[in-house]
Amino acid sequence: MDPRTNKFAMSFCSEAERMWNEELGNDNVVNIAAAQFLSLGFLGHGRDHKVLQYLAHALHMGNRMGLIDCDTDDTSTTYPIEGLTVEESRARLLMSLFYHQPGLNCPKRPPNLPIPGGDRSGEQADPDMAQTLPLPSFMGKTFAHLCHFWRIVHEITLVYHSDPSPAFFDDHTALRFAEYKFRELLAWSNGLPSHLLRGENRPHHVQILHLWFHAAVLELFRPCVQTSTAAKRRLRTFTSTASSPAAVCNASVEQLKRLTLHFRLNYKSSTYTILWHTALIYVANALLHDSKEEGWFSYFLLCVYGYERLRRSWRVTEAVAKALLAMSLRNGDISSQMARHILQDLERKKLSEMPERIRAPFPVDLDLALSDPKSAMAENLADKFEYTAMLGDYTHEFDSSELN
Repeated sequence: MDPRTNKFAMSFCSEAERMWNEELGNDNVVNIAAAQFLSLGFLGHGRDHKVLQYLAHALHMGNRMGLIDCDTDDTSTTYPIEGLTVEESRARLLMSLFYHQPGLNCPKRPPNLPIPGGDRSGEQADPDMAQTLPLPSFMGKTFAHLCHFWRIVHEITLVYHSDPSPAFFDDHTALRFAEYKFRELLAWSNGLPSHLLRGENRPHHVQILHLWFHAAVLELFRPCVQTSTAAKRRLRTFTSTASSPAAVCNASVEQLKRLTLHFRLNYKSSTYTILWHTALIYVANALLHDSKEEGWFSYFLLCVYGYERLRRSWRVTEAVAKALLAMSLRNGDISSQMARHILQDLERKKLSEMPERIRAPFPVDLDLALSDPKSAMAENLADKFEYTAMLGDYTHEFDSSELN
């Protein structure tokens, strides 16, 4: 991407908001999609207040149209699908991508619309409906299977990130819930058609599908591996006596490391699609929180510089990379000198400054997020980088003086 295009970002944002204001009050699926894209675009620029504003617009518009969070499943109350133009029907597909991110509003139920390419129960698509709801040729069936995947993940995040947390959710209940949902994820994965299975030359969206699957598995079992006792509990519905949350997580981490490296080396989209950053966060967390194995630092740099590659398109990744360095410093995994050296290398490739502070109010330290979500946010960890580095400097000097 030509770095000179960066100066146009604010102008494009202003133009998009002007067009949005002209459409305000006009409820239709195209405008819902527009609000989602505005929210996503502002997220990439680290402008949090705009992210929340346009996400709220999209949710409220969908609710007014009877597409999401309706009190009834009566399809007569929903927007008449038959009247959609081709453009509108394609924009409508984005409805199934609503998901829950901690700190953001989200629907309590899936959209009150059939999944494109399949009915509500995941059965074979109705031929008549398939004609009305065309699938984009560049993604084929990936989107339809992704919608079923998000239905499973949506339930997981609603349970784990509800406020307040369910009072009945003790360690044993968490394990039973995780095992049940893991079975659902495995059934979904086993039901993927051959062209959506892992392979060397698959399209980038197929690779991302598998990155998300393993990230979801790690998120699902995270509450179950916080203590060594809980991590070793056996999964009762599996025949292997070695099946446990720890074993499942270890397997997904190894798969995720290989998939992430393959995506970084072989897909040009690793420089501009934010969709694979979920894998970077989960791999980095596994490297920093688990016992260190040979080669861990190479994978850590893969994650940090993966965000550097995304920075030109997604300004918010600057805060994430800095947050990961702050975590590694805090844990004592790297020295202050090394962390500053990496940060300076990242800064040399930095784009021109934009006027507003980068906002990144989403968790990066995933284990800390279970007990202290605010401190686990990317922006807060990034802000503490210099303090943590200075603390490391003084600690090192103190230790050196003690040795002498």
